[in-house]
Order: sequence, then C-alpha cells, then structure tokens
Amino acid sequence: MDRAAWLEYVFEQGPNGVALLNLDGSVRELNQVAAELTGRSAGSGLNLELGVQGLGVQDLVHPDDLEECLLSLSSTLTLGSSGPVDFRIRDNEDSDWRWLRAWGTYIPDPVDPVVHLLLADVSAIRATISQLAEAHHQQSLVAGLGDDALGGMAVDTLLVKALEAVVRTLKVPFAGVLLDDGHPDGLILAGAIGRLENQVGIYRRPRTHMAVSQPLRERGLLLSGDLTTETRWGPVSENPLVGEGIVSIAAAAIETRTAPPGLLSVGSDQHDYFGPEDLTFLESIANVVAGAIDADNTLQTVRHSSLHDSLSGLPNRALVLDRLQQALVQSSRRGSQVGVLICDVDQFKFVNDGMGHAAGDIVLRVIADRLRDEVRPEDTVGRFGGDEFVVVCPDISDVDEVTSIARRLATAVSPSTNVLGAPLVVTVSIGISIGGGSGEETAAELLREADAAMYHAKAEGRNRWVLFDNEMRSFASRRLTLAGEVRRAINNDELVLHYQPVLSTAAPQSVVGVEALVRWQHPERGLVSPGVFLGIATEMGLLLEIGEWVLNASAMQAAAWVEAGWWGQRWMAINLAPTQVVDPELPVLIDRVVELSGIDPRLLRLELTEESLVDDSHLALGVIEAIRRRGLGISIDDFGTGYSSLAYLKRLPVDMLKLDQSFVSGLGHDRNDEAIASAVMGMAAALGLTVVAEGVETPRQFEVLRDMGCEMVQGFLYTPALPADQVASWIAARG
Repeated sequence: MDRAAWLEYVFEQGPNGVALLNLDGSVRELNQVAAELTGRSAGSGLNLELGVQGLGVQDLVHPDDLEECLLSLSSTLTLGSSGPVDFRIRDNEDSDWRWLRAWGTYIPDPVDPVVHLLLADVSAIRATISQLAEAHHQQSLVAGLGDDALGGMAVDTLLVKALEAVVRTLKVPFAGVLLDDGHPDGLILAGAIGRLENQVGIYRRPRTHMAVSQPLRERGLLLSGDLTTETRWGPVSENPLVGEGIVSIAAAAIETRTAPPGLLSVGSDQHDYFGPEDLTFLESIANVVAGAIDADNTLQTVRHSSLHDSLSGLPNRALVLDRLQQALVQSSRRGSQVGVLICDVDQFKFVNDGMGHAAGDIVLRVIADRLRDEVRPEDTVGRFGGDEFVVVCPDISDVDEVTSIARRLATAVSPSTNVLGAPLVVTVSIGISIGGGSGEETAAELLREADAAMYHAKAEGRNRWVLFDNEMRSFASRRLTLAGEVRRAINNDELVLHYQPVLSTAAPQSVVGVEALVRWQHPERGLVSPGVFLGIATEMGLLLEIGEWVLNASAMQAAAWVEAGWWGQRWMAINLAPTQVVDPELPVLIDRVVELSGIDPRLLRLELTEESLVDDSHLALGVIEAIRRRGLGISIDDFGTGYSSLAYLKRLPVDMLKLDQSFVSGLGHDRNDEAIASAVMGMAAALGLTVVAEGVETPRQFEVLRDMGCEMVQGFLYTPALPADQVASWIAARG
C-alpha cells in the first residue's frame, strides 16, 4: 500500500470522526465517522461561521454550548490548537441532542491552509455522568471534599466543611468527629455541628465505650435506631446526645495510616432515621477525612525532617537561623538582647576514629539531650552539623545571664557516658556572642562572633566558655582584611619562594637538596611568613591554588639551576597541602609541570603531612602511588606529631621521614626526646627509609643525631631559608 492510499485508509477507517474545515468555517471534507456524528456530508452546506447563508452552527449546536464552541474554533486559528471542548449537536430541530468532543488543529499550509477537527461521540459518557450526578449527589460532595483534601486544605477546616456537608445532605441536627490524640481519658471531640458545639476540644469519650470501641475495633460502621432504649453502651443517662434530643445515630471509623483511628458520627431526632445508603455516604466522608489526616501528618513529617537534624532530632541550621532572626526582631521591639552560644565537642575526632562512628553518634545524641535539658523553655538548641551545637537565647537581660547558661551547659555535658560498654568523658568548648536590642548585628554576624569565641576557648585549653569581646572583634576584622589581601596576593603575584638547604651528616657535610618554602612579599609589611596567611588561605579554599603555584615555581627554579650547570643531582623538596594529597588531578598537574619545566622528576621530592594521610587514607594512597610511579620522591613531613602514622606507614610508598623539630629541640638534655628520636631512627632503618631531622640549631643536636644514624639535617645551625639568588652562592661557599 503506497503512502497516499495508507493515509486515505487511516482517514476513513479511524475510530474517531475527522473533519477538514476551510478558514471561513465551511466544511471541506468529512470522513464516514464524522458524517455519521454530525448527520451531514461535505456537500451539505454545514458551516461553522455565523452570518453565512445556509444551515449554520447556530442551528446545530445547543445554545448553551455555542459560545464555547466558537471560542474554541477561534483559539485554533489564533493559537494553532484547541480542545478538548464538549458540545451538544443535533441533525434538526426535531432530533435529540447528542454530545460530541472536539480537538482542533490549524495546519498553516502556505497554499491551502486548513483546520483539522478530531471528533468523538461522548454522549454515553455524558449521560452516565449526568445520571451519576443526579443519583449520587452525596458522592459529588465526597469528591469535592476529596479535592479539598488533595489541595492541602487544613484538617480543622476540612473537618468543619465535612460536618456541614453531612448535616446538610442527610438533613440531621448533629454531626461530630472524635479523634485519638493519645490522651489516656479517650478520644477528643475534635469537631461538632448542631449539637455539643460548646464541647469541642473538651468532651472525651473513653476508648472502651462500646459506641467507640465497636466500630474502631471492627474498622467498620455503627447504627442505632433508638438511643433511648440502647443498653449495650451503658446507661442512657451517660450519653450526652440523648440529653440533646438525639435518638438515633450512625457512625463510621476514620481509619488512617499515620494515626490512631477516629470516629465520624451523625445523629437524628427521629427514630430509625438512618439506612444502609447513609452509612455508605458516611463511610465515604470518613475515608476522605482519614486521607486528609494522613496527608497532613505526612506533610508535618516532611516539614519536620527538613528543619530538624535526623541524628539528634534538634533544629537544623535553617531552623536555628530562622529562630535567631525572629529573636533579633523581638529584641529590637523589647529592648532586650539575644545570646548565641556555639558548643563544639572537644577532640571529637578521637571518638570517631578510636571507637567508630556508631560511638560518635551515641555521644552526639547524649550531648544533644543534655543541652536540651539545661536551657530555658524559650531557648533553641540546634545542631549545625558534625560536632557543633548552637543555642539561641532570646530576651537576655545581661552578660551574667548568658554566661550562667554557658556554665550550666558545660557542666551538664561533662559527666561520664557509657558508650558501647565503655565509660567516656567528653567536654565542650563554648563561644558566646550577645547582640540585639538597639544594636544592628545580624544573625550571621552573631554566629560568626560566637564561632570566633569558641575557637579562642579551644586555644585556651578546651572545656571552657569564652565571651566574644572587642579585642576579638578587632582580631576578626584584621583577619577579614587579611583574607582579602591574601586573595590579591595570589592575583598580583606577590608570593615568593625561599629555599632551606638539607645537608648530609657524613663528612664533609654536603648539600643534598633544598626545601622550598612559600613566603608573601607584602607591598607594605615586607616578607610575611606562611604561619600568618596559610590558615586564612585554607579557610578561603585557596590552598589548591597556592599549592599549584608552589609546585610550578619550584620545578621551574630547579630546572634553571640544573641548566646553570652547578645543581647536579640535588633534589627539590616541595610541600603538599592536605587538599592536594587527595586531589585526583594532582598526578595530571605533576605531568604538566614536569613537561613545561623539563626537569627530571627524580629531582623532585613531595612532602606531605600525617594529617593529609589520616583524613582520607584510601584516596591519598591512590594519589601517592600514582606520583611514585612517575619517579618523584615522597617524604612524610613533621613525622611523630600525628597519631595514626604507623597504621599507614607500612602501606605508603614513601622513602623518607622528616623528624619533627619538636623532638630535635630536646636532644642532648631531654631523655624523652632522645628516646623518641632513637625509636624513629630504628624504625626507619628497619623499613629502609631515610631520616631528615628538621630544626637543628646546635652542634650538640647535630652530634646526637649523627650518632643515632640520622642521614640528613636542616636548620638554623646552617642557614635559614634563602632567596633563590642566594642559594647558589651559599652552596658554593661550602665547597
């Protein structure tokens, strides 16, 4: 079958009517179904345009549907499509009306535009709908209530609307709802119309009462034609409806998924008033109410989850910020102040790493409960994440009040806690800020100030509280200024490298390499040490950028010294930031640096700290192995200052340890430092690793290290870190 024949077949044999109209509304062509539906043919003179001679749409379409029908046609021409639209049509004035449904599409052919109508007979459907609407008016009310429930109508409003519908439809003087709110005295009268309205929220019906327990137990219906003679539910005098003139009742259980069942009841002042059809209607209304209650409970659960921490159940960051902002607004009206306390668990990392995250979660839940128990009713305790809790205290009268709260919180947290069968004592460091009243502090500023005070508490020894003061504000301001300057320093190429030589302990003490150390050549302050700006750079997320610059600059400098002809096989040690060690792109960066500089990768040595190994050991191990395969040396810097180094040392492809200067400083007079240094030397020898001692400042320290078997040293005994142009002359001067 060719395409034309196939299209003609589809046009004629399809299940729906198809009409093609000219733009003036005249019918060009009808398929067989459309001709039967309209009672016309293409040549019958049928026209959908008013004012055209012949039989027009106004003669065929029901007057009530005419305007909508013409608007639909106009929409088709204007918007390109319309429908569906239902309208009634007849063959002539003596025939019956039948319902058609039409969809219109405008086909804007430049030569021969046409309107395509798809027609379907919906008379049977409309008749059924009409019959159901007439025969089951009650169900239409149920559907309307269902729409209200789905639309999110408040449960209290829906209950009133449902009771009004029941009273109006069943023509009864009473309808009420009993709901189980968990109270020991029974179900509460949550709504009533016509009778007992003054008892809503007051009257309770015991769960054991047969009028309640029977339908609830059976999840079904209840019917009584004469309450005045009803004895199965106890004395008639105890039924409040009898006293209100109600003599027959019907009830249906409100069966929910998220709450205990309730009861929907109606009452009449006529005996044997209710029949089975009334119970069916009542059951439908009860199901709608149950669905609304379930939907509301689900919504409340979702809202609660979005604003509360899943572990502790406390308000989360978003809710705490909202409460703090509200407290600040109220404080400006009342002239009071708002206190903010940030409580950070001391050394929580040791709990997680030493006992596992399950133990850490237990500790956090215990602390959350203890903090919540110690604050005032109007205070908010929230969890910002990790081991950080925030307390918002509105209406603070003075500093003493908020510091008293801090003291109670610290005391409440400190008692021993049984965690997985072992006693554990944890403490918190608390930072306090106070604002509001006539001040202009924002929520973010108060939190930032409390956070700064908390870090001061940590620095002062932990397990204490510190109040944010003007000195801290000045310090915070300086840090903010410094943060901006650090960003500009990177952009303005103000970073420089100095190099500290590393010497062999063998005679003569030749230079075996240098360590590249970053400095900041500030345009006004001069040379700034890394201890001043690297912490800020870490907070700003700039360490990767600085680390990339250091790696590039160090490799280029080493390549220049090699090309100068005097560098030989000395190596260049480059410090890696913890964020670099776990960066999967680091090996790619190293390849690019080696290619651009032309340096032999065996002359580069990367130094990483124990901290970077512990934070994400699996990822770090993969990155380090990729670097080692490229021929670079790997050193562990500040060895001995971490607490998990030995757990990873046997698995890491390192070839050098750098003994931290804190252990070197006591050599020659501190037996503990000597014991630690000696242990490191022995372990390194057993593992085939080289040891470099940092911070060597005295001949005695050098002698002890040499006698212990330490192969390399660096420190002020020889020279501080030098600018690049001084390194060559210093090395040459040593011969």
